[in-house]
Amino acid sequence: MFSPPPYTKPEYERRWLVPAETAIEGQAEREREIEDRYIQGTRLRLRKVTESGQETIYKLGKKYEPETLGNHHVVSTYLSEAEYKVFASLPARIARKQRFTVSGGALDVYEQPNPGLRIFEVEFSSAEEAENYAPPHGFGQEVTNAFAYTGHSLAGAA
Repeated sequence: MFSPPPYTKPEYERRWLVPAETAIEGQAEREREIEDRYIQGTRLRLRKVTESGQETIYKLGKKYEPETLGNHHVVSTYLSEAEYKVFASLPARIARKQRFTVSGGALDVYEQPNPGLRIFEVEFSSAEEAENYAPPHGFGQEVTNAFAYTGHSLAGAA
């Protein structure tokens, strides 16, 4: 049985595909550009978050193998720009997306790879809260348990 390291925290999330005709970007409270670099040969993700009028955020994180998809243990640390550049020099698969904070969650609209792919994600404080959640009307197939729709997989990381 998997025993997560003591420095991790649990993460409960659910995810849905969102058809292009379900335009919710106009309801966004925030909009950010995210570049994720999945470092080859690892489960590490280097993230750069850019938001108009805000300082750029740099993070290094890892999602441990899930007990079930949607239920991970994660760890992350914030980096300086200089530290980010060191990690960014490593071979990685890249995903770029616009993130819109809407409807109690986040809509990710991918630019690279999979241009136009739209995934709505909600994070919860418990597994029970996640199980009881109903997504907004008009959303498509739930992909929480579909490995093909994880960020790591979408970027083509090995």
